[in-house]
Amino acid sequence: MRATKWWVAILTVFVGAITGVAAFGANIGFSGGGGGRVSSQSNEISPDVVAAVEQARWEAVQRMEAARIEAERLAEKQRREAEKQRREAAIRAKVSRYGLSWPHVDMITSHFGNRRRGFHNGMDILCSKTGGEPIFAAAPGRVIASNNMPVYGRAVILQHQNGTKTLYAHMWSLRVRAGEWVERGQVVGTCGSTGNSTNPHLHFEFYRNGRTVNPLHHLPAWT
Repeated sequence: MRATKWWVAILTVFVGAITGVAAFGANIGFSGGGGGRVSSQSNEISPDVVAAVEQARWEAVQRMEAARIEAERLAEKQRREAEKQRREAAIRAKVSRYGLSWPHVDMITSHFGNRRRGFHNGMDILCSKTGGEPIFAAAPGRVIASNNMPVYGRAVILQHQNGTKTLYAHMWSLRVRAGEWVERGQVVGTCGSTGNSTNPHLHFEFYRNGRTVNPLHHLPAWT
């Protein structure tokens, strides 16, 4: 991993610094490698020089340890992110008997059905605080709408060959145009909070026989 290699390079520089300090001490007559001024009266090293060298060594050790900890933290972060992406890809690879796959994998924050502000015709899937995650086509189909819509904000509607439709709303950006054919898993937009939305999420609707139905009952199980 690039980040880990970068920190390894820093560790190498620190080791070289310690070696250089030791070599300096040896060159000026300190057999212990610490270095220092040679007294005109004896071969003893000035205590302040010894203290300065020891302090430099200690600071170098501290920097090396801090670099090691940071390298391990970055490696663990990259490992977790790779595992998250692998898990999400495995979930999105599943296809239900209705021909749907998950357009985005995260927590469901609002389900299909009645709620205080009226009937909710789809399901809301959480995005990160900043949004921007790709939204994928749940099934192959023709783009019949890709624009800014009332309430939905930037949204895409796909018409599928079996007569069903899917809608993807509140996106930051649109990646397809009306009339295009898209394949399952193709990016149609990015997660956002446009339209009637208070935080980044995907509003996903599924239509059968011209009416919205609960998408969760038509998507594949995660396990």
